[in-house]
Amino acid sequence: MGIQPFDPLALSAMKSGGYEIKDALCELIDNSIWHGNAKNMEIKLSWLDLSSRNSRSYLKELFIADDGIGMDRDTLSLSVQIGKSSTFDSTENFGRFGYGMIAGALTQCNLVEIYSKTKTGEDWNYIQYDFAHVSAGNLIPDPIVKPPPEKYTAKIKDSGTIVIWSLFDSAESFSNDWDVINASGSYKGDLGNLSHDLGRIYRKFIADEVVTSPKPDENGKYGKSIPLPNKNIRNITLNGKKVIPWDPLFMIKIPGFEQDPEPFDIFDELVLDVETHPIDKKRSQKDVDKVTIRLTILNEKWRQQNENETNPQMEAIRKRLIHRNEGISVLRQGREVNFDKTPNVWSSKGTWDRFWGCEIDFPSTLDKRFTIKNVKIGIKCDYELKEQLKSHMSAAIASAVKVIRHDMKKSKSEATKEANKTPHEEAEERFGETGVGENPVGPVMTEEEKEKAQQELADRFSEHGEKVDKEKFGEIGVKFQDDTKMYENGPFLEVRNNLGNNIVIYNLQHPFFKHLDTVYTKLAQLSSEEAIEQLLGRELTDEELEVRKEFNKEIANTRYLIDMLLGSFAASKGDIDPDTKQITGSTLNSLLSRWTDNLFTVTNDKDFGKRVKVDI
Repeated sequence: MGIQPFDPLALSAMKSGGYEIKDALCELIDNSIWHGNAKNMEIKLSWLDLSSRNSRSYLKELFIADDGIGMDRDTLSLSVQIGKSSTFDSTENFGRFGYGMIAGALTQCNLVEIYSKTKTGEDWNYIQYDFAHVSAGNLIPDPIVKPPPEKYTAKIKDSGTIVIWSLFDSAESFSNDWDVINASGSYKGDLGNLSHDLGRIYRKFIADEVVTSPKPDENGKYGKSIPLPNKNIRNITLNGKKVIPWDPLFMIKIPGFEQDPEPFDIFDELVLDVETHPIDKKRSQKDVDKVTIRLTILNEKWRQQNENETNPQMEAIRKRLIHRNEGISVLRQGREVNFDKTPNVWSSKGTWDRFWGCEIDFPSTLDKRFTIKNVKIGIKCDYELKEQLKSHMSAAIASAVKVIRHDMKKSKSEATKEANKTPHEEAEERFGETGVGENPVGPVMTEEEKEKAQQELADRFSEHGEKVDKEKFGEIGVKFQDDTKMYENGPFLEVRNNLGNNIVIYNLQHPFFKHLDTVYTKLAQLSSEEAIEQLLGRELTDEELEVRKEFNKEIANTRYLIDMLLGSFAASKGDIDPDTKQITGSTLNSLLSRWTDNLFTVTNDKDFGKRVKVDI
C-alpha cells in the first residue's frame, strides 16, 4: 500500500494559481511559438449575453488557433497531463515545466478542448479536459478523431492546433473595450490593454525588427544595441486585429508611428557573465551564462516641460503609451516575463523615469538565479545577482535620469533653469530695479582677474552641453546660480562679492534645498492637470483651470520670496568691508540690520503680484 500523492481536490486549489487571464493566455501562445513553431496565431474571445452575466463570469469562450506543426495522438495525450512535457528541463525551449497548458487554464475556466493535426496525419485529433470530471477522480478520456468546427480553422491549412476554453468561472471580469486608456491616460479597456501587453511581451517575435546585440570588438566590448530585420516574424491577431509590437526601448518602429524620431541616446550594451545555479548547471552543463542589458533615452521631443512642469506633448505621449513606460522589461529567451521596477536596481522617483527604457535579457540556464517559477510570471533575483545587476546598472540609469531631468528643465521657459524652481530672473530684475547689491565692498580686482574668475564660474556651471555665459557673472546687482555638484554637508549657500556684484550660489545637494525640492515636486504632482483630472474622472472646466493657475502662481511666489530673502542676505554681506575690524557681535548686528533694510526695500513692492508669470 502507499499514499496517493495527488488528491483530485488539489485541482480546486490550483484554481487559485495566481494567473491573470493574460498570463494564462501567454502559456498557450508560448506553446504555439516554442512547441508548435507556428507562424500565425489567431486569438478570439467572446462574451456571454448581458442577461447571462454575473459579477464573476463575463467571458463565454476563448480560443487560440495556430498553424504550427500540430500534435500527434501521443503528444496530445501528454499535453493535458500536468508535469508531462516533451521539453522538460530544456535549456533551449521556453517551456520546461509541463505545467502551464492546463494549470493556467484551470485558473480561468472548467473546460479545455484541444484539436490538433499534423502534416502527416489525415485526421484531426481531439481531447478535452473537463475539470468537473477529473476533479471527481476520473481519468482524462483518450484522444479521439474529431474535426473542429470551421470557425476555428480559418488560419490553418495543413497542420495546426486549436485550444478552446469555456465554462469560465474564476476569470476576472473582462471588458470588450479596445481603448487602452481614458482621457486622463489611465487604464480603460481590458481588450485593448491585453493587446498592448501581448505586443510588449512578444515584441521580439512579432516586430519587423528586433533589437539585437552588436558583435563585440577585439576587447570583448559591445557597442550600442541595433535593430535588425526579424527573420522569423510571427503574427498574432486578437479578435480580428493584429497585435502590434510595443518596444520599451522605442528603437523599433511602432505601426502607425513610423515617422517618430529615433532615441536621443542608445547606451553601449552591458553583457554580464553570471554564474549558473548548481541546479541549472546540472541540466545545462554550463558554469556561466550571459545576461544582456540594454538602455536608451527617448527622443527629446517627448521630454518637454512648460513652466508648470506639464508636458505639452502629453496627448502624443499617451497615444504611444510612453506615460506607462515606467519599469524594466525582463526577458527570458526574448519573451518578457516581468515588467516592473524590479529587480530593485532602481527606485522610480518621478515622471522622468518614463523617458528611459531598459531591458534585461537572460537565457533559461539562469532560471534559478532569477527565481523563475513554473508559472513563468515575475522574477526575484537572488541577493548576489541583484547586487551584480545593481552595481552595473545603477550608474547608467542615474546618468540617463540626469540627462533627462536636465533636458526637461532646460525645455521650460527661458526664465527657468532648474525643475521646480521659479526662474531667478524675476528676483534679479527686482534687485536691479531697487539698486540693492549693486556696489559690494571688497578687494578691487583687475579686469584680467575678473575675466579669469568669470570664466571659472562659467566653466563650473556649464554641463550637459549647456553653456553658461560668463558675462552673467559680470553684471551688476544680485545674480543667482544653482549648483548641483557641491557636497551635501557643505554650506547651503555660497556668496561671491569680489566681482563687483553679489553672486548667490545655491547648494542644491544640501538637505535644505533637497527637502524644498521634494515639497515643490509633490505640490506640482498634486496640482498637475493630469492628476486632478484622474482624481475627478473628468476634464477640468475653464474655471477650475483658472483656479489651478492661481494656485500654481502662489507656489511660484514663495520661490520668488526665497530668492528675495537670500539675495538680500548676500547684498548685506557685500555691504560689509571684510578688511574693517569689528567685534563679532557688532558685525552680526550690522549684518542683520542691513539684511532687514535690504529685504524691506526689495519686498515693499506694489507690483509684487505681477512679478512672477505662470503659464497654465
